Amino acid sequence: MKLLIDSASIDDIRHVYKNYPVDGVTTNPSILLKAGKEPYECLDEITGYFNAAGIKDYELHVQVISTDVKGMIDEAERIVKRYGKETYIKIPAVVEGLYAINILSAQGYHTTATAIYNAHQAYLAGKAGATYVAPYVNRMTNLYGDGIEIVYQIFAIFANNNMSTKILGASFKTLDQITDLAELGIDAATVPPELIKKMLDDKDVNDAVAKFNDDFHKLCKDDKATM
Repeated sequence: MKLLIDSASIDDIRHVYKNYPVDGVTTNPSILLKAGKEPYECLDEITGYFNAAGIKDYELHVQVISTDVKGMIDEAERIVKRYGKETYIKIPAVVEGLYAINILSAQGYHTTATAIYNAHQAYLAGKAGATYVAPYVNRMTNLYGDGIEIVYQIFAIFANNNMSTKILGASFKTLDQITDLAELGIDAATVPPELIKKMLDDKDVNDAVAKFNDDFHKLCKDDKATM
């Protein structure tokens, strides 16, 4: 399962890439707003960081804001022209969005059907040719009781119908939600930086490491001794 950073904060992206094994960045208008900069300025910073750091194998997901099909397609063309053909165009899975996904996918664009709240949407987005569907796990849990179970259903629909569309889990609140989907074997998950950091924030682990170090130094007169 790929692990993507759900953020447009260049500081958070730099920190996470430096310390954790991740595979790219997802953004949307709300995330860009939190970054407090003009959208293209944020995206330029992100791709500029990747280029400067020599990071080549990454995914960048960028969402259109138009509500009509022509506008969505025009935006997709501008985004890909600016950031490259490997950019994933996020399009809400609504009527107009599925129409745009169908057209763009037929033209070879990578598309991510976003704002997935149920398996029906995911199925239709897959039929339209979406590269990814992005089910909102925690939001579905809040609305329907078990977002993980809905992702399981989507996973089964794609597998049993030989559909090539991949699953990009989104909207997480707990680490268990992430590992449950990793266990299932979905293709990717996009996670906020603060939740990625919590993956290694375990007091028991930290205490165990501290005990190892303490025990070793009890054997050595030189506190700087190492194996």
